[in-house]
Amino acid sequence: MRKAPFIVAILVPMHLPAGAGAHGNWIQVRNGTWTVSRSDIAQMAKQLQSAAAAARGGEKAAKDVSTYAIQFKGVGPAGHRVIELRGACEAEGHSLAELRKDFRSVLDGGECYFSATWDAAGKKFEHFLFNGVA
Repeated sequence: MRKAPFIVAILVPMHLPAGAGAHGNWIQVRNGTWTVSRSDIAQMAKQLQSAAAAARGGEKAAKDVSTYAIQFKGVGPAGHRVIELRGACEAEGHSLAELRKDFRSVLDGGECYFSATWDAAGKKFEHFLFNGVA
């Protein structure tokens, strides 16, 4: 008698649609002017927490922004390439196709949402801003 294979599933809570891609919670938006490299994504990810803390005047953010759904795209000419980012503490209700199509637009929401700009040549964040609360 042949035994059936034993399958173990580990469920990890995620706020992203299934199949978010090779970059985990980092989602490249399609309408950029150039493709962001994996090394740039890794460098941004390493600097993300410190950029969030700097945006709060040196205080640690209430939520770990590295767990956010982070949309990004490369923009600008070859002489000044930057990466625009939008982060959201949740992306529920949005398919991966929607998240790849264009940035989500959120006008308030406090620290659950942020926008940022990363200088691809200088390898650093130029701008990081949490949304306000209406």
